[in-house]
Amino acid sequence: MDKVGEINRLIEQYAPNAKPETFTGYMDRIWRECIENSDEHVHTGKKPVKKDKKEEKKD
Repeated sequence: MDKVGEINRLIEQYAPNAKPETFTGYMDRIWRECIENSDEHVHTGKKPVKKDKKEEKKD
């Protein structure tokens, strides 16, 4: 069964008065949820520290 079909089956089972989900509605809802929370989950790293060439020659 496809994802939207499974969602609609659950909607019908638990909220019979709710309207069925469409593929574009599902994608739009998921996209908006991701964008709303994107700043909370984005992690950036620091640039790696370069060794000086003089220090490399000593080793």
